[in-house]
Parts: sequence; structure tokens; C-alpha cells
Amino acid sequence: MGVSDECANNENPPSINPEGTMKTLLAIVCLGVSIACHAQTPDMPAPVKTYKAMADIRSHSCELAGRSFLLSLSAATKTDSDDCLDKARRGLAEDFKAAIGPLSGRARDAFKEAHIARLGYLNTLSPNVDERSAAYAARLRAAREKCDEMWTRFEMEFQAGS
Repeated sequence: MGVSDECANNENPPSINPEGTMKTLLAIVCLGVSIACHAQTPDMPAPVKTYKAMADIRSHSCELAGRSFLLSLSAATKTDSDDCLDKARRGLAEDFKAAIGPLSGRARDAFKEAHIARLGYLNTLSPNVDERSAAYAARLRAAREKCDEMWTRFEMEFQAGS
């Protein structure tokens, strides 16, 4: 009897703890964001680095909440997803106010555009009830690419103005 036969005949397959899995995934995402934050432009103001790191963490957290909803389709996980997005928007607004202060000229304008793209990305994170996972992933990928493109443009304008 092979492993697959055992699994097929097991009336009580091992359960997956979605909450524990989500926490583990979030910890991995946070570690990756932290590493990426240190690889950013070294002379970028600290509030801008904080904005980027926290925007990434909040976005990934809400994406996980959205994916959790698509897996379970329960009202509780939809509420969790919506709450995550509300908190992310409020936090992003606060971080934006702190980060925009030390910027000027074209870098400031590019930062505003990057912020608008991030808000657009957050808006795509709310899953639709009848949406398939593949469609959700494609929608997120397109918005994330736009967000990344605008952030790269901001970094280029910041470097050009430095």
C-alpha cells in the first residue's frame, strides 16, 4: 500500500489550520518585505522607506485575507478581508502624509502617482463572491504590475533629483 493509497482510504484526512497557515505566510511575506526594504535606495528618506514597507505588508496581508475568503466563501472571512482593506487604507493615508513631506519636484509628483497606484491595487484586493481564484490572481497581477511600475518611476525620479 503506497502513500497515495493510504490517503485515499483515510476517512479522517489531516486537517489544515488556515489561521496558522495564514500567520506563517504573513511572517514569510514580512521577512521578504523587510529584506527588500533594506535593498532600496540608501539615501531615500526614512518615512518613504516606511511607507513602502508598510504598504507592501498591508497589501500582502489583505491579499491573503482575500484568498482566504475565496477558499472558504464564508461571511466571516469576507468581513476579515473588508476590515483588512479598511485598516490598510487608513494606515496608508497616514504613512503617505509622513512620506510626502521631504519630497519635492518630480519625485513628489511620481510619489503621488505611486500612491494612487497603490490605492488602486488595494481596491482590487476585495474578492468578488463568484470570482474564480485564477481570475482573482490575474486581476491582482495586473494591478500589482502597475503599482510596481509607478514605484520604479518614483525611484528613478528620486534618484534624478538627488
